[in-house]
This record gives sequence, C-alpha cells and structure tokens, in this order.
Amino acid sequence: MSTMRRMRITIAGQVYDVTAELLDDNAGHVQAAAVPQPALQMPAPRHDTAPPQPGSEGGQVLCPLSGIVVSIHVEQGQQVHKGDILVTIEAMKMNTPVWAPQDGVVASIHTETGVRVEEGAVLVKLT
Repeated sequence: MSTMRRMRITIAGQVYDVTAELLDDNAGHVQAAAVPQPALQMPAPRHDTAPPQPGSEGGQVLCPLSGIVVSIHVEQGQQVHKGDILVTIEAMKMNTPVWAPQDGVVASIHTETGVRVEEGAVLVKLT
C-alpha cells in the first residue's frame, strides 16, 4: 500500500516542494522529487516601520546575537534616522541587520568588518 504526501523541505537554505510516496510502512523508505523554489527577497526596512532594536541603551547600539560583522553601513559623524541599517551580522549563514534605534549622529564605531562579536557588545554609539 502506498501513500502520497506533499511536503515542503528546506535544505541548506534552499526550499523544495516535494511529493513523496511512502512505499512501505515498515521499511521507512520514501521516494521524492525535489523542485527548487525561488528565494524570497526581503524588502529594505522603512525608517518608520523598522522593528525596535533590542539591547540599545543610552545611545549605545548593542549586538543582538553572536556572529561575524559582514558590513558596516555608516561612518563616524554620519547622520542616521531611526530604522537605518548600521551594521550587518552573520550568524549561522544568516545575515541580521542592526538598525538605528533612534535618530542621531554616529559618535563612534566599536567594531570592524570580519570581526567576531558577542551578544551585548557595543557596536555603535549614537548622540
């Protein structure tokens, strides 16, 4: 007796919609045909809708998770607005943007591209 099942599987970040046929309830073998799905594109955050940045206090923008700094999007002295992306952190092959929690000026940058940072570390200070 065979049973057909539709499933969505993600492997190494690639999403596949599959139809699997269970050949034998006792054997546990499944035949499947994988069809790659296009990657989803994330829209750029708008200044007025960026989520609140956890771990920001007194102008210090803190790292939300441990990872590697893959890019710094601001320079010292630059005017930023709430919701602007300041830094991008990579953790577990996923990029996480760190947004400005408020309007201000970049007083100092406390990291560099390629550096491993720990959760709670100060990345940027705003005035």
